[in-house]
Amino acid sequence: MKESPLTVSYTQSYKTAWIGGRSFEIGTGFQSLPADMKWACLARGHNLDIKGCQLEILRHELLNIGISAKSLERLETEYICRILRVAEELVKQFRFSSVFSAGFVSLSFKSSTRRLLNRELGSAEAERVLKRWKRLLKPLRRDLALLLDHYEGTALTNRYGKCVTNAVGQPFNITYKDLAARKRWKSDVMRRKLLSHMLQGLESQAVYDYVTGHKGVCALEHDGFVSYEEVTDWSHPYLLIELKH
Repeated sequence: MKESPLTVSYTQSYKTAWIGGRSFEIGTGFQSLPADMKWACLARGHNLDIKGCQLEILRHELLNIGISAKSLERLETEYICRILRVAEELVKQFRFSSVFSAGFVSLSFKSSTRRLLNRELGSAEAERVLKRWKRLLKPLRRDLALLLDHYEGTALTNRYGKCVTNAVGQPFNITYKDLAARKRWKSDVMRRKLLSHMLQGLESQAVYDYVTGHKGVCALEHDGFVSYEEVTDWSHPYLLIELKH
C-alpha cells in the first residue's frame, strides 16, 4: 500500500464456481464493487463485457443442433416492452429468469420476478403480465427442452453417476445432487442447473481463451475482463465485446 497517491495493490486469486466455470475473485475485490466505485478505482485500463452474452450463446447452441432460434426473438427488449407493456428496466429480470428457468414461468409469490413485479406494478397487474408471458414462452420452452435433451445425450456414465462436461472441461453430475448422501436431483431442477452449466461454460471459455493468449489483463469478471491495453484483436466466432468503461 502507498499513501501518496493512495494505492492498494494485491495479487488476485480466484475460485471457480462448481457449476459453469465462472471465476469469482477470493475476498470479493474489483469484481464485487458497486459500478461507481469500480470506475473510481479503475485508474487505467479498459473494462470489457461480452455483448448479449447468454442470448448469443443460446442462439448459437440452438442453431448448432438444427433448431431455429426464432423463439429467442421473444426475449428481445423491444418485444418484451411492447407486448407486456413493462418498463425497459424490468426487461433484464424477465430475460434471465426466462432463460435460466428453461422457459418456465412461476406465478408463485416466492419467485424473485413475481416479487419485483408486485412492487413495480401491483399484484393484479403482475399476475396478468406473468400469465401472458407464460403463454408467449411456449415455443422457447419447447426449444430449450430439445437443447437440454441434446446435452443429456452427451453424458458419460461412471461410478459416480451420469456426468455432462461443459466447454471448460467441468463435469456436472446429472444423477446425484449430493453424491455422498446418494440424493438424486429432481428432474426439472437438474435441467435448469444443467442449462446454466453449459451456457456459462461457453461464456467462461470465451473469456479464458482471450486471457491466456494476451498480456495486460489485470482482472476477470464473469462475462468480461479488465485490460491495461486497448483490445483490438478480439476474434471469437460469434460473440462480440463492448467497452463498459
